[in-house]
Amino acid sequence: MLPSVVSTWDFSKRGVETASELLKAGVGSADAVEEGVRVLELDESVPTVGYGGLPNIEGVMQLDAGFMNGDGRCGAVMALEGYRTAVGIARRVMDRSRHTVLAGEGAKKFAMSMGFQPEPPENLLNEYAARRVKEEQQGLNRAEGPVHTDTVGFICIDEVGDLNVACTTSGMQFKDPGRIGDSPIIGAGLFADKSVGAATATGDGDQMIRFCLSFLVVELMRMGKNPKEACDIAIDRVLESDPECQAAVTAMDMKGVTGSAATRSGFVTYEWTNASGLQRRTHDHPDRPNWRRKCI
Repeated sequence: MLPSVVSTWDFSKRGVETASELLKAGVGSADAVEEGVRVLELDESVPTVGYGGLPNIEGVMQLDAGFMNGDGRCGAVMALEGYRTAVGIARRVMDRSRHTVLAGEGAKKFAMSMGFQPEPPENLLNEYAARRVKEEQQGLNRAEGPVHTDTVGFICIDEVGDLNVACTTSGMQFKDPGRIGDSPIIGAGLFADKSVGAATATGDGDQMIRFCLSFLVVELMRMGKNPKEACDIAIDRVLESDPECQAAVTAMDMKGVTGSAATRSGFVTYEWTNASGLQRRTHDHPDRPNWRRKCI
């Protein structure tokens, strides 16, 4: 089935298509993941990652991203300011930094040292985001209910078996400055082990971070569970502890077989293999309510 790609949510289709074209051309999985995710981060219509995302309550865009290779190398940036995309910088932390995680001003300085030029503040918020944060600051158009939680998780194995995973987000809309969810945290938002496979999680990061879902799923696969079984067991554990938590997890083994599960119906993944082409999969459960979204 190799090469193989899987990514979270409907809006990831363009990213999976981009990655698949690169893989068909013989490009490695790390480059395919970076470029596939970057396409989504630059898409203004995606309100939860990169340039399309919504800023913190002070109107400042702070991005989080993690990147991990199956050999155990990993890197992450948190509360990164001055950029429309974060995935490439997280990858450079993995490949070039003597540290694993860089945050805030330190992440920005590292990005600049790697040749990533920051954008001026006026280029970091699109028109919709700039308007919405002003309304939020003034107490206008507030809506009851949960916020949008559709972050991007992206797993890829190339034809030579190199495994990479990334997870990126602009974070909870109108969050407090410096808030970090599960997305960039190795073991929570993403995890990879070339002897087993990889997993990535999405949902309410403030709640699901404590479950270390990605690590848990990979460990269950190590113990003999297939990707679907591992995801189901992990999500059942979330529901036992916190029935109200919105969480989803997607996994891929080293053969390119995937599996997913969620605490609510409505979770969607896009998958591509060289043999089967592009496929959209829904992961509903008859006894679970629909995923709640309110990008206000």
